[in-house]
Amino acid sequence: MKKPIFMSKIHVFVFLLILVLSGCKEETAMSSMTGYGGVKLQLRSMNYEGLSEDVENASRAGGGYDTLFVSVCDESGLVLSSVKWNYDCNTSSLRLEGLHEGSYRLSVMGVRGDISRDGVRVNSLSRADEEWFSFPAKVAPLEAEYYYSSTPLEVTVSGGQEQVTTSEEIVQYPICSRLSFGFAFASTDVERMAVARKVQLQGLSLASSLSASGEWSGYGEASDLELSLDSVAAFRLPPLNPAVHAEGTVDVETRHFLGVRTCLEYPFVLESLKAGVSVPVMTKVVHPDDRQAAVYIASADFSEVHTSRILADDEPWQVYTDRSQRSFNTSNPLQTQITSEGKLHMRFYSPRGLGKVTVRALFPGKEEAVDVAYLDTVPPFVDLERELPLAERSALCRTASGRLVEWERMNPEEMAQAQISLHSDDPYWEKLGAIRHGWTIYWGLYGGDPTRPDGGPVGNWMGIRPVHCRESIALFLNFTYMIDTPEHEQILRENEDILYGNGGPTDRVTADKVLAQMRQSRTLCVGLVYSGNGVLGLGGGSTFGAYQQAWLQHYWNTYSCEIMFHELGHVMGYSHSSSFTYGPWAQQLMNNFYVTHLKDFPIDSPRYLESSSNATLYR
Repeated sequence: MKKPIFMSKIHVFVFLLILVLSGCKEETAMSSMTGYGGVKLQLRSMNYEGLSEDVENASRAGGGYDTLFVSVCDESGLVLSSVKWNYDCNTSSLRLEGLHEGSYRLSVMGVRGDISRDGVRVNSLSRADEEWFSFPAKVAPLEAEYYYSSTPLEVTVSGGQEQVTTSEEIVQYPICSRLSFGFAFASTDVERMAVARKVQLQGLSLASSLSASGEWSGYGEASDLELSLDSVAAFRLPPLNPAVHAEGTVDVETRHFLGVRTCLEYPFVLESLKAGVSVPVMTKVVHPDDRQAAVYIASADFSEVHTSRILADDEPWQVYTDRSQRSFNTSNPLQTQITSEGKLHMRFYSPRGLGKVTVRALFPGKEEAVDVAYLDTVPPFVDLERELPLAERSALCRTASGRLVEWERMNPEEMAQAQISLHSDDPYWEKLGAIRHGWTIYWGLYGGDPTRPDGGPVGNWMGIRPVHCRESIALFLNFTYMIDTPEHEQILRENEDILYGNGGPTDRVTADKVLAQMRQSRTLCVGLVYSGNGVLGLGGGSTFGAYQQAWLQHYWNTYSCEIMFHELGHVMGYSHSSSFTYGPWAQQLMNNFYVTHLKDFPIDSPRYLESSSNATLYR
């Protein structure tokens, strides 16, 4: 831990006076301006020593103090009550009236914030060495900012006008101390796991009384103070008693993705807190998970790690109709692999997000799979890539059984041969896992042109757009989930008497045959049907398409569902003479079953996609 930086021990008043004098420009005689009485002085505030950025721009840009307190005393220290003053916060200028020829000392306290919230009391003065400001005895950070200056004034009167010999501006410095806290994490993943940060201070004996001459006194009994560092990392306090020092501990609590909580304590010594000085306390966090092999990707990290969105509205057609770049199997919508560069690559073909995912990899020659990534969430249609530590260095691996083992750096090409498994307690993941008979889906234009406002119709096809591609994912995730449900199998068996093939009503088809056909592995090139010729759907072999309205309304419109299942009947090899197209399978059983059971399907609502209001739909 880096030790705080301190100034040498000097009297507060002398310290401030030296700072004021060192910042002075050539002294000038300033006279009252025409039409006004008195003398105008400019105030400028500076920041704490130890901070590179000062706050002088606040006054020069027209921003002054919320409250100002002024005291003028003569050479003997007697406070003058006859002096009148006025402060313009817009220009941060002070005007004094009623000064006679002689030597004076001007004390000014500027406050930004509400002084009443700090419980500070302002006392009337007769002498400069009396208590001007009384701070609460209870140890607590100050909300307001306090800037103080003590400036000598030489007043002469010439031609009836007051002239003050002083610097061009009065420079003010913070009269309190500043204590700040910072953290240096060896691992950004550990930093993301931090759920609580706090500091506990012991032995704080802080000043409670400030005189007009700038002297602190009234140091209280040693007290303890606990501060949360989750949202605020810097605090203003009265100065610490120079005769004592305080101690403290910085506490960091982390919560691992798997639920393990770790609490760490880092002690430090606070040797002093001086007026106008910022004291940094930097904590170097050393954590057991610094060397873990698994990366942790929090929800907020998706803007930082390498991510994009597949099938976005602005994705070029050359990309989304290229099967090598865009295709998936409904039994594996969350495509996950380790690349030959040793990077985790995930691509999610899903309208819904997924929560709390653990990625495990079984590497060649290893007996047990290890965790390689933890994700708070996997957003819909995300395309994610993240470097894995094992490709760069040795790391501590957590096995599937919970053991921690040390592994040396691995060859990225060897890592690419890993067998990947995904684990999540999200109910949505359970539904996706129930899709045992997946169909492979990709997209084609069939001659259409999606860049044209009318879709560039060619025959009965027009250019499919990403909004339609996303809806096709919803449909086929639901369809391939449905075909393995007991309720679906039951409705087929109960209505086996109305299932018939291409030979007509006498060509009986068993429920087992239909189930086998629906569960058969298939690959479809999905397109968008042009309805201008009166055709609403096309299907057969590896071809499948429907017109735009059917893609938007398959959730609740039984006629749109009828179109979908009509074309699926063609894909299964049935003609218009069967019950699977213009017959009870498509027009009675499947369309109604899909709509009434939608609430049980993976994509149970159109709200995930909101396609009906999408601006890229054909109008």
